[in-house]
Amino acid sequence: MKYKSVMLNKKISIRSENMIIVSGFEPYGREKINPSMIIAESFDGEKIENEPIKGIVFPVSHKKVKPIVENIIGEKPSIFLALGLSPKTTCIRLEVVALNVAHSARADNDGYKP
Repeated sequence: MKYKSVMLNKKISIRSENMIIVSGFEPYGREKINPSMIIAESFDGEKIENEPIKGIVFPVSHKKVKPIVENIIGEKPSIFLALGLSPKTTCIRLEVVALNVAHSARADNDGYKP
């Protein structure tokens, strides 16, 4: 299956206060698809209450994702909904706590393991 890529390798302009960001990740490890990517792609270009939505698919790469996230946060979107995949989960879960820790039990798609 070929995926529409919404990954960003450059700075983006999201018109600050009136942009909603929905992000997901590309597939990784043994996973052939990543539902968070499909959700982000499906929301890209839509609107909620007249606010445009930008769907972004992040690379599964510790080194590549950090500058992209910093750029998005610097643009101050009205909402930033970051989604991910946990192979241990059988349903959608919202994260309650976000930690700014680069740690992983396995290597990312670039083979890097912090």
